[in-house]
Amino acid sequence: MTTLFAVTLILPWVGIATYGDTLFKSAPSLTSGKFVAASASYFVTSFFAFWTFKLQQWGWIILLWNSLSLALSLFLSVVMFEEPFTLRRRIAAAFVLAAILLTE
Repeated sequence: MTTLFAVTLILPWVGIATYGDTLFKSAPSLTSGKFVAASASYFVTSFFAFWTFKLQQWGWIILLWNSLSLALSLFLSVVMFEEPFTLRRRIAAAFVLAAILLTE
């Protein structure tokens, strides 16, 4: 039950952090609304991080975070930016995921 709850915390954590990353990259200045929204999204993710680290070990969280970030980035590149999900990208993703799993 603890593992399932930790996964449900990591999923929005990855999503909100990725959204914040895109806002940071598109913010024209430190005083823009996008920069403020990105900062607020990072602030919100701190609560997800706090509770997740109270539930699970560091290595497990990093492993799941990296794996979900990879999956989300692939999904966004295909859906939002209409990049083709070619065989090369699939193989590269499999190798990156294998490398993530082997580091732990």
